[in-house]
Amino acid sequence: MKRIACICLLAACAVLVSAQVARQFWFAPPWMNSHHTGEAEFHLILSAYDNDAHVVVSQPADDGKVLCDTIVYAHSYCDIIIAPRSDHKTYAETLIEVPYNVVSKRGMFISADHDIGAYYQITHANGEAYTLKGNNALGTEFVVMSQNRYANQANYNGYISHNNSIQIVATEDATTVTIYPSQPVIHDDASSSLAPITVTLNKGETYAVKASGTSGSAHLIGTVVRSDKPVAVTTSDDSVAAGSGQDAIGEQLVPTDMAGTDFTVIPLAGSSLESIYILALHPAISVTLHNAGGEETISLDSLQSVSRIISGVTYVHADADIQIFQLTNRNGESGGTVLPQMLCTGSDHVTYKRIPNSDYTILNILTQTVNTSSLYMNGNEIPASSFSPVPGTDDKWSYIALNVTSKPADMPVEIESVRGVFQLGVVDHASLPQGTLTYGFFSNYANGTAIDVFAEDELLDTVFVLCEGGTVTLVATAPDGVGNFKWYRDNQFLYAGDTLTLEGAGAAIAGRYRVEGESRECTVENKEFLFVVQPAQKTIPLTEVTIEEGESYTWPANGKTYTASARDTLWIPVFYDDIAVSGCDTAVALHVIVRSCIAASLTCPEEICGDESRMLLPFSVSGGGEYTVSAAFDARAHSTGFVDGPIAHDDEYVFLPLPEAVYADTYSAVVTFAPAEAGCDTIRFDIAFLVRYPVSVFTQRWNDILAVYNDRYNRGAGNEGYHFTAFQWYKDGSPIPGANGSYYYVGPEEQLDCNALYSVLLMRDDGVEIRSCEYQPVRTDVPDMAPAYKSLQQGTIIIHREGRQYTIYGTLVQ
Repeated sequence: MKRIACICLLAACAVLVSAQVARQFWFAPPWMNSHHTGEAEFHLILSAYDNDAHVVVSQPADDGKVLCDTIVYAHSYCDIIIAPRSDHKTYAETLIEVPYNVVSKRGMFISADHDIGAYYQITHANGEAYTLKGNNALGTEFVVMSQNRYANQANYNGYISHNNSIQIVATEDATTVTIYPSQPVIHDDASSSLAPITVTLNKGETYAVKASGTSGSAHLIGTVVRSDKPVAVTTSDDSVAAGSGQDAIGEQLVPTDMAGTDFTVIPLAGSSLESIYILALHPAISVTLHNAGGEETISLDSLQSVSRIISGVTYVHADADIQIFQLTNRNGESGGTVLPQMLCTGSDHVTYKRIPNSDYTILNILTQTVNTSSLYMNGNEIPASSFSPVPGTDDKWSYIALNVTSKPADMPVEIESVRGVFQLGVVDHASLPQGTLTYGFFSNYANGTAIDVFAEDELLDTVFVLCEGGTVTLVATAPDGVGNFKWYRDNQFLYAGDTLTLEGAGAAIAGRYRVEGESRECTVENKEFLFVVQPAQKTIPLTEVTIEEGESYTWPANGKTYTASARDTLWIPVFYDDIAVSGCDTAVALHVIVRSCIAASLTCPEEICGDESRMLLPFSVSGGGEYTVSAAFDARAHSTGFVDGPIAHDDEYVFLPLPEAVYADTYSAVVTFAPAEAGCDTIRFDIAFLVRYPVSVFTQRWNDILAVYNDRYNRGAGNEGYHFTAFQWYKDGSPIPGANGSYYYVGPEEQLDCNALYSVLLMRDDGVEIRSCEYQPVRTDVPDMAPAYKSLQQGTIIIHREGRQYTIYGTLVQ
C-alpha cells in the first residue's frame, strides 16, 4: 500500500498555534475534477503547541488504514502531502476523495496526543483551503452554505465539471443521515430529484451528493443535513467560473447551533465579483446591512437566501440566527468560506502557512476596538491606529486588512492577542504554475466564550495569591455581548459588576471564587479560581559572602537553589505552591561580594620637555575591579614642586602633572595602582624620567640668531635662574660645529632653517648637562640686511642696521 509522504518542517522563531485546536478532526475530502485539479497538490497542514504531538492520520472505515504516522514537534508545523501533482487520478481519486451516491470508506480521521491545529489545502490549480474545525465541525444538523450567483465551468478542457457538492462523514457506527436537497441532485442513473436521501453510515464511512446542474441557481445552498449522531460535512464548488478564470471554492461547515446574528464582511481581493450569501434559519427574519453607502434591510423566511455584491466593509445584523457565505475573487480565481459570527467567538493565537508561490496574501483581522492595542504579528505590534471602525457598530468593533505579500512565502504568519480575541480570515493567491486562490477563516467558530479575570492588569490562572493585608482590584472581561457579571465566594453571592476590589486581605476573603456572566447570543464559560491569602514573611538577617571574580556561589533556601556570579543581593520571594505571592515584600537573603583584583602594566617615557603641563604614561589594566592611581616622588622632585598624591587617568594614560616652573633634571617616582577590593595586592611601578629645558630657555632674534637667556630671564619671574657655563647648539639632533657660544649666529649671508629643529646643550655651574627641547624657527619681519658692523664688548653683541643699533646680552664664554 502506498503511504503518504509526511514532511514536517521546523518553523524557526514562531510559536505555531492554530486556532481550531483539538486532538481529533474528522474530514470528508471533496471530489475534484482531475482534469483541472490534477495539476494541483493536496496537503494536510498540522501545527503544534508547546508540546510535541504524536499524530496519526487514518481512514477508520478501511480497517483503520494509516495514511501517515508522524511527530509534529512543538512550535512547528507538519506539511503532509496527501497527493502530489502527478498522482491525482492514480491515488487521490482511488483512495482519498469521496465519490458520489455511494457509501465509501474515505473518511479521514486525524488523532493527536496533544492539541494541534489542522487544515486541508489544495494548491497550484483549482485550489482552496478547508479549515478543519475539530469539535466545532461536529453536529446533527447542518444547512449547506455556498454561493448561487456564478456557474461551474460546464467542462474543463472537454471534461465535465463536478459541480457544487456535499460530502458527509460519520463519527460513530450506525449513524442515520438524511439529506434534504434545496435543488435537484443527480443520481447514479443520471436522473435528478429533490427527494430526501437517507443513508446509514458506520464510523469513518462517507457519502456525497452533487448538484444536477452547473448554473448558479442549481447550487445546493439551503440543503439540510440531519443525523442522529454527530457527523462532519464538507461543501465544495468545483471550477467556479467567476470573471476570467475557473477556481474551486469550499468549506468544512459548522452545525446550525453555531449560527449567529452579527457578522462583518471585509472585501479582501478588490474584485467587483466579491459577494455574500445570507441564509435564514428561522421564519420572518429581518436582516440589516450597514456600510459606508448606508443601510439596507432585507426580510427572509426560513431557509431562504439572498446574495449581494459587496464593495466595502459591511456589518450584517439579524434579529434571529442566520449564516453567511462569502466569495472573493482575484484575477478570475475564486475562494469562499462560511463567516464566523462576531459575538462570543474568536481566538487569541492563529498561525497560517502561505500556499506555494504565493504572490498576494491578505490577512483580515476583526476584533473589538478595545483589543486593537494588544495585537501582534510575528512578535511585532500591529499599531492600533492602523485599524478602522466597522460601520454600524458604534465604533465597538474594528478591522484591518494586512497585506503580507512581501513576507517570505515559506514563513508562517502568526497573529497573537495578549488581551481579548479576534477573527482571522486569509486570502492567498498564486499566479504560477497555475492560477489559484484560497480563502478561509482560521479562528474559532465555537458558539461560546470564557470570562477572563485580571488582577492589576495580570491575567489570573486557576490560583491567585495575595499577601496578608494587601489590596487588589479584580476586573472581569469577556467579548461584546457578555455582561451582568456576578461574583461568588465559596458559592455565596458576593458582588454584581465587572470590577471587584478586595481590601485588607485576610483569611476572611480567601476561598474559591467564581465569576458568572450572561449573554443572549452564546453560552458563557464561567471563571473559577482559588484565592489564597499568604502571611507575610519576616525579613531574614543579612548574610554576606565573598567570591573571586569568575566564580559563582550556589545557595539553597526555601527548597530552591539560588546562584550568583556577580555582585548582587539575593532575595527570597514569598511562595505559595511555587507561585510568587503578589504584594508580599520579599526578604533579604544574601549579599554577594565579588572580589575583583586587577593586573596592570605601565610604560614611562624617558624624557619630557619642561614646557609641557603633564606627562602621559601609557598603561593597561585587566580585571573588573575598581582602583585608584597615585604617585610618590623623590626629594629632588619635591624641591622643584612635584606633589605626592592621587593622579588622574583615563582608559589609556596616567596623567603625571609637571609643576609650572619645573627644574630641568632627572627625577624618580613610584606610581601605585591600589585596588578597591580588600585583600587584593597593590601594584607599584618605579619610574625615572628626564625633564629637558623648555624652549623658552632661549629665543630667536630676527632670522639669523638664536640666543640663550641669562639667569635673569631663563626660568621665569620669581624663580632662581639657571647659571650656564657651556653651550653647544644642535640642528636636527646633530651638533653644529663651532656653535658653542651662548648665541648661535648663522652669518651675514645665511638665515636660520625654518624646516629644521634647533636645540642647545647647556652645562650648569653644578656640572649637569641637559639639552633643551627642539625649536623650529619662524620668519620675522626684520629686514634681511647685512649689519653695517658688529662688535663684541664684555659679552655684548652690538649690531647696527640702517642707523639703528640692536644689542644682545649674554654670558662671555672663553
